Amino acid sequence: MKRVFISFILVLLSLVTQAQNTYEKAMQEAFSQMGKAQGIADLQKIANQFEMIGKNAPKEWHPNYYAAFVYARMSYQEENLDKKDIYVEKALKIWESINEKNDEIYLLRAFIAQASLAVDGQGRWQTQGSIFDENIAKAMKINPSNPRIYYVQGTRLYHTPKMFGGGAKAAMPLFEKAKTLFESFTPTSTFAPKWGKNETTKYLDLCKNSQ
Repeated sequence: MKRVFISFILVLLSLVTQAQNTYEKAMQEAFSQMGKAQGIADLQKIANQFEMIGKNAPKEWHPNYYAAFVYARMSYQEENLDKKDIYVEKALKIWESINEKNDEIYLLRAFIAQASLAVDGQGRWQTQGSIFDENIAKAMKINPSNPRIYYVQGTRLYHTPKMFGGGAKAAMPLFEKAKTLFESFTPTSTFAPKWGKNETTKYLDLCKNSQ
């Protein structure tokens, strides 16, 4: 009986290891494709990949995080306002399915709110602006050293008209702080979010050139 039990445990551990290896391989492939994406069509394929991985690994939060993130990116790249909103809605729906709550998850919600503001800033600044601020505050409370917090805040301020307190000069200190934090930032795991560093540098250059 003891031998049977040990054999069962070994088989179970083997299956778990195999499933984990399959998950990691699928995530690495999706990451590789995301780095090569050239446009919305490419991003759609990647979003589909992450959604499929998420369905096969429901206990993992990273696949749905990246699926929602990619849809938000698609919204930023899309020019048609109706289509932009469709991508925002898809990103939000996937985000709502994530059970994990950490600084990256709250920051992603702010990123999605910002995508919604890009569709209709004048009509949504009260609702989506409040959602943005609320989730930034939650992320900052958990991990004030997360550089993406200041990068996302900087992009919102950069694209806010000067008459409302925005613009390059107002946003520059946030990008500078993000850059400093990115220099010492270490992801907590293989699939932890890493985005924002290159974009921060680009925005800093834009701010400096506007002086």
